[in-house]
Amino acid sequence: MFRNIIKAVKSLFLFLSLTKADIILISIIFLSAFGSLFWLFSKDKASDIVVRHNQEVLFRESLNQNKVIDIDSLAVLEIKQGKVRMLKSTCKNQHCVHQGWSDSEPIICVPNKIIIEFISNEKIKKQDFFITR
Repeated sequence: MFRNIIKAVKSLFLFLSLTKADIILISIIFLSAFGSLFWLFSKDKASDIVVRHNQEVLFRESLNQNKVIDIDSLAVLEIKQGKVRMLKSTCKNQHCVHQGWSDSEPIICVPNKIIIEFISNEKIKKQDFFITR
């Protein structure tokens, strides 16, 4: 059984006329793809969001509560069931509003200079450390 599989694979390689370098390159590509998927799904879930306006932190909110928040009369943010969306915005194109719900990707409103980023518990713990001399 195992010999038949090896013969089939060898005949496939001969049919496709793949060299050892081709096989190594294909193997590296597959390993990179599976490694990327593993890294993507092993990240911690976000527990909080940080809202910035003009590079200044306005506030930090938990994703565990349902809330509607007004951001400096420029935009309205909605938190619901662990996800966030920009409900309304005063910008012209409304790209941030059309982005919809997100639980991991940041929401950015370029004209209003608003950034909503997600922070996991692990990242919060790392930010709490201070190095002193």
